[in-house]
Amino acid sequence: MNTFMWGIPVIITACYLIIMSMGIRRLNNEKYKIEKRALLIFTFTIFISTIIFFVPGSGAHKNFALAGLTVAGFLGIFLAWIRVIKYINQRLYEKSVGVLEKFLKIII
Repeated sequence: MNTFMWGIPVIITACYLIIMSMGIRRLNNEKYKIEKRALLIFTFTIFISTIIFFVPGSGAHKNFALAGLTVAGFLGIFLAWIRVIKYINQRLYEKSVGVLEKFLKIII
């Protein structure tokens, strides 16, 4: 019985990581602009991590979901920064988009 309770979070965590990697790779294609890709990845990460976070039980899946929500939160703040700075300073906007592009490459 104890092995069964330990195995469920491991299976949920493995499924979470597989779904996240498949989804982010598909969303990060060259068809969209970098801002649109980041917004899609942000939405996908928030959605999947929230679902996994509210799965009952305690285990590694909670930690991975919390980390996903944290990364998505920072990505959301950075996207808001890019939207604001776009109209204020074009040079800083281009640098920020370059940083965002590097960040998305690191995620994958």
